[in-house]
Amino acid sequence: INDILIMATLSTMILMVICLIFSFFEKSWFGHDLGWLIRITLPLLFIFPLNLCLEQILQGTNRIYGLSILRLGPRLVFIAISLFMMQFFSLGLTATLFVHLISSAIIIIGVIYLLKPKIDYKLVHLNEIKEENRIYGFPVFLGAITGVASSYIAGITISLFLDNVNVGFYYLAITASMPLAMLPASLGTTFFKNFFSMKKIPRKVNIATFSIGIFCLVLFLVFIKQIVYFLYTKEFYPVIQISYLIAIGTTFHGFGDFYNKFLSAKGLGKQLRNSNFILGAFNLIGYTVFVKYYGLTGAVYTKLLAGFLYFGVMLYYYKKFQRTTENDGLKLNVDENPNMPDM
Repeated sequence: INDILIMATLSTMILMVICLIFSFFEKSWFGHDLGWLIRITLPLLFIFPLNLCLEQILQGTNRIYGLSILRLGPRLVFIAISLFMMQFFSLGLTATLFVHLISSAIIIIGVIYLLKPKIDYKLVHLNEIKEENRIYGFPVFLGAITGVASSYIAGITISLFLDNVNVGFYYLAITASMPLAMLPASLGTTFFKNFFSMKKIPRKVNIATFSIGIFCLVLFLVFIKQIVYFLYTKEFYPVIQISYLIAIGTTFHGFGDFYNKFLSAKGLGKQLRNSNFILGAFNLIGYTVFVKYYGLTGAVYTKLLAGFLYFGVMLYYYKKFQRTTENDGLKLNVDENPNMPDM
């Protein structure tokens, strides 16, 4: 843990230097005059690399409660600080930004304290980290950039070919259905450490994951209309129809993330990279060609089909890993038992 935190600290220092340099050019490049704001927030930028770092540490060490605190804690602290400050003065945009950063910083520092890392400035496992990054880390990084970045193309193309109203409808439906993807992924996170020593996912875990996911999807499909009617005006009613298909795609994307956790525990970085490359290529086509010719419907069907595609690719790599493991085990048994007939 100590070595990983040192690497995250070094990454933070590099990020600060880059942001400091950028702050002096921001106004001439973008014309927003935000350089001063970037410079005064530099001391709090450590929250971004360290948050990603702690996510992986807590997941890998199976500290689920710590992971829950890391994810939920900043939101609770943010609400508490904001409510307190609003009692005395108006909370503007800049002040809100600082409250957000400080809330995350408090929780991150607290989680690091609970981990009780050994205070040592030597990188004892540098070679192992470099090798792991080459095999797993960097491929996953490339894949994540491709998969995540390609999903945001929708906002640009919907605005370009349609209007910002449809962008709002689309992302409101995405936001509403997001918990459906988080549930299977959360189960994968819970079993992440156990996956490391497993040859395959236990049948009961598979059944539980898919049962919970489908059950929540059905609840969403049944009640989303009433929720929109209750929370929004009639101008938002178009969200209801697109939410149905987006929810299905989001659920299956969550199932894909469940298998992603298993493959991650096995260190199969190239497979995860390739799956995101495939997903990214499909998103690029869907969110440009489909949106251009079919409008918002094209974006919705892209999200639906992308969910099935991602799930299918993850399932394919999971089954492939299983076959490889079984074949290796069979070969090992043949080699070790001279009385077994040659196969």
